[in-house]
This record gives sequence, structure tokens and C-alpha cells, in this order.
Amino acid sequence: MCAQSGEMLNRRMIMVTFTTVWAVAAAVTPARGTPVTWSFKGEITSVTDFDNVLGGAVSVGTSFFGSLTFESNTPDSNPDPAFSSFENALIDFSGMVGEIPFSGPIIGVDSIYIANGVPSVSADTLSVFSTADLAGQTLSAILNLTNLDGTALSSDALPVVPPDLSQFDSVTLRFMRQLQDLDLKGDITLLTPDPGTLCLLGIGAASLLRRRRR
Repeated sequence: MCAQSGEMLNRRMIMVTFTTVWAVAAAVTPARGTPVTWSFKGEITSVTDFDNVLGGAVSVGTSFFGSLTFESNTPDSNPDPAFSSFENALIDFSGMVGEIPFSGPIIGVDSIYIANGVPSVSADTLSVFSTADLAGQTLSAILNLTNLDGTALSSDALPVVPPDLSQFDSVTLRFMRQLQDLDLKGDITLLTPDPGTLCLLGIGAASLLRRRRR
């Protein structure tokens, strides 16, 4: 009986500790220079392929998944308090569209842009721009989150934990060439921190709790 009570107490302590770490982690920034990874998945909603580059392998309803990794301490190069520009922040942008892999950035031109309650449009946006190789083609890749009433983001700072998708009016992924003869669009249905990122956040949260106790 005592053994069972002790086991139940241990489980409760573990749950309380995990919950506390998760709550504090949302407010903790990883150590300087720590790469942060977000994972995503969704479904293609529009396909333009005039030259049949994809051979019909991607159509409306095709699923996709992937991840993006960025440097968490990338400086903001835009002095405007409503905008931020994190140039060359991306370390990796890769995944699969159906059975076709994509990977990038491949020419070093990438950025993360954030707009927080822009006065002219009162909108919040978070946009990740990259280049990616998909089916042997060099394409622009754009992951975009848009909230039209400007209530989704609290600042223009580079977030460590992905924003809550339910707060945005649209969350999309697009691959395209400049001439738009090859253009894939999709809706993202899940955007989560990678387990490795959660681990780093948990370590940071535990350190913050120890400092507060001292």
C-alpha cells in the first residue's frame, strides 16, 4: 500500500515538474547562439506546373512536412519598432512534399520578417523566406503566418516557441519560381518546436527556477 502511494506521489511530482518547466520555457530564451528548430506539416491546396516538372506527383490534397532551423540570437537589422528583419537566420529548411524532398537554403539568401501591429494595416505577420531545391529546381520558399487584426504577436522579437496557429487567419507554405510557371501552395496545419528545442528550453527553465530560488 505504501509502495503504491509512493509511486502515485512520484508521478504527481513528475507531472507538476513537467508542467512548471513547460510554462517557464515559453518565457526562456536559449543560450546565445543556440539553434532553434520548428517542425511543420500540412496539405497542398494549389498546384501550377506548366512544364510538368513534377510529373503529376503533387496535386491538391498532397501532404507535406518539414522543419526549419534558425539561429536564435540573429540580430534585428530593422530599426522600425513595428518591423523586424532577421537576415540569414536560417540554418536549414527541409522536408518532403508528397514523395519529393526539398532542402535549403541553397544560395544563402534567406530571412525571417516579423510585423507587429503595423499601423497601416493593423496586422501581425511572421514570414520565413528561403530558397530550396525541390525536384531539381531552385525555388523560392515562403512560410507565412498572418493575423489580420494584429492580436497574435506581442512584439516583433524573434520567437523561440512557434506562435499559436489558432491566432492566425492564414498559415501557408509556398514554393515558386519567379515566372510562377511552377507554383505550389499549401496550408500548414501543425507548427511545433522540435523535441531537441524543447529539451534546451527545459534546461533553460530549470536554470531560471534555480536562480529564482537562490
